[in-house]
Amino acid sequence: MGFSLDVERLNYCRDGAYNNDRRNGVRKAHGQKNADRGSWSPARGQVVHRHQMMYSPEMPNPSRPASEFCKDRIRHFETKADHNKKEALAFFIALIFCTLASPLFIALGQDVFLSKVVPSVLSTVATGCAVWLQQRKPQQLWSLYRTMQRQLENELNGFEFLISDYRESTEPEKLLAERTAVICANAHQLWVPLIPSPDSLASALTADQTQLNRRPGK
Repeated sequence: MGFSLDVERLNYCRDGAYNNDRRNGVRKAHGQKNADRGSWSPARGQVVHRHQMMYSPEMPNPSRPASEFCKDRIRHFETKADHNKKEALAFFIALIFCTLASPLFIALGQDVFLSKVVPSVLSTVATGCAVWLQQRKPQQLWSLYRTMQRQLENELNGFEFLISDYRESTEPEKLLAERTAVICANAHQLWVPLIPSPDSLASALTADQTQLNRRPGK
């Protein structure tokens, strides 16, 4: 009798531990599933702070330090400036190479392929690069984003070392956030005129095609 009671008690403890482990596993799987979807929900019994329920990593958090906000914008403009720099230099080099190489193939080509086909391809590529640089304006975007990056870095240095206006300000963090927002807004206003319009694109294509038809060897 005593042996059977001990066996039943052991089975009860084992089943109880198993059920607890199973419930914990379901909670972890539920949390992981929500994390995979990009959302987050607390498990049952988990202590959650108010700011965790109100804000997610994708949402702007007003309690975030102004320096972190400024550094995030600096990285944003730095990435865009580097991208447009590489794009501008690549298309500019291709334009120069195709423009200078085309007359050489026309003058020195011994057959139809070298004297006609290759110069035509190079002229077409040069025209496409010229239109892209005129309409996409990566060199101007490079200058714009780099300027915004340097301005934000200057504001961040003033905030960290308490120089310029930040030395006399009673709320330097608020001043940094305000100036960061102003610089970002100004960058948008300067970016809008650089967007290519259909009319300017059509006129550029017509002008470049006319210039291409006037080249020798056509």
